[in-house]
Amino acid sequence: MQLFFVCAKLFFMKEDLLKQAGLSKTQARTVILAFLKKHKTLVSAGDIFKGLSGSLDRVTVYRNLEALEKAGLVFKELAEKEALYYLADKQHHHITCQKCGFTQCLPCDHIFQKIKNFSQVKHQLVLSGLCNKCNK
Repeated sequence: MQLFFVCAKLFFMKEDLLKQAGLSKTQARTVILAFLKKHKTLVSAGDIFKGLSGSLDRVTVYRNLEALEKAGLVFKELAEKEALYYLADKQHHHITCQKCGFTQCLPCDHIFQKIKNFSQVKHQLVLSGLCNKCNK
């Protein structure tokens, strides 16, 4: 399925983004962040690996995506049993057309700081339907 992506607010990459997140600035992290910024879509680790034309091995891509996600620089969603990654200034949700794959961003205003006995709460919301074009 091909994903088309529309998002009102796009991520602005800062020079010291990795440093602010407590991560060292490596070539792999820089290349992965640049790839995600350029594509502005939900992409799988496999798509990133292929898109980088072998400049990084598959394990390095997965390991760095995990580190970037833990640091809050990259977000992950599950779609049809596949992990998809995106770059944004904060977590948001997506709704995907079941027919054509068109994907649209939705804001996430959930507040989890007040949940007792838990910290660093993560959540996922999977939304799908038919876009207006496919519903005609």
